[in-house]
Amino acid sequence: MSAGRNSNASPQARLLAEQLRTSRDSDCDDLTPLKARYSHKDGFVPRSTRAVARFEPKIEWHKFGGCDCLVLTPKVQTQDEVVLYFFGGGYVSGAPQLDLALTASLADKTGMRIVMPDYPLAPEYGPPAAAVTAMDVYGYLTGCEDLQPSIIAGESAGGGLALALTHRLIRERQYLPKGICLFSPWTDLTSIRHLAVDDPSMSVQMLNFFTRTFAPELATRSLVDVSPGLADFGDGFPPCFISSGTQDSFLPDLVHLEQKMRTSGVEIVLRIWPGLWHVFEMYDEIPEAELSLLEAAGFINNCVDDAG
Repeated sequence: MSAGRNSNASPQARLLAEQLRTSRDSDCDDLTPLKARYSHKDGFVPRSTRAVARFEPKIEWHKFGGCDCLVLTPKVQTQDEVVLYFFGGGYVSGAPQLDLALTASLADKTGMRIVMPDYPLAPEYGPPAAAVTAMDVYGYLTGCEDLQPSIIAGESAGGGLALALTHRLIRERQYLPKGICLFSPWTDLTSIRHLAVDDPSMSVQMLNFFTRTFAPELATRSLVDVSPGLADFGDGFPPCFISSGTQDSFLPDLVHLEQKMRTSGVEIVLRIWPGLWHVFEMYDEIPEAELSLLEAAGFINNCVDDAG
């Protein structure tokens, strides 16, 4: 490990970073959608299982707006508010049940229910299928008195999808959430800024594979539904919280996005964790994951309280 690369992270994080880097490099060979999905499952099923055992949420599946959704209710529900959350995986892999290491903890810390759509993935479904599904789910939930989303959230590709959905809502003058909470969101598929970062959890080859699989045509990658960070952020965009780390592939894009949103008048917080990587909140082995989710929960609860 080069000097200073993860030197400000906890000992647990420094050790895990080296383990992830070894696994990352071996997973880059002959990538296919099926291999990416199996790798994602192998990495996060154990962490999700531990989170369910620890936090004991109620887990149900419902169909909302034509999409299967996992509904997570915390053991102690203290809020009637709902978080609409989108999982990550490069628009190629992932599933709601694989994000429980993050969402079970977040539900516990906010006291809120979390609705997690199982949106369509590439290569079977390309743009704008995921964004259309997100809009359909959101539209259905807003029609339900006890399920109206107060917060839109997501990690990685799901964070990008959360931003894309918010842009759609603004364009169509729909009911807006009280806040947006994002973990290392993928916001610009046209960017090459990630080349400057050595992320232990995601290689350049992996990111290029996800980009080619989800949006093989160059013209598609600049669409708002695909790269929502390229869109204009005007008045009325909800307050936004973004978590990232100094070793996150997307940090250079997120710094650029934060400056763009702030210049446009958006209330934005970009929290950068020293020595941490892409969506480190998914790794319950490290203390920073718990601390970051506490901060995210604080933002969410403040948005709900401020909106009154």
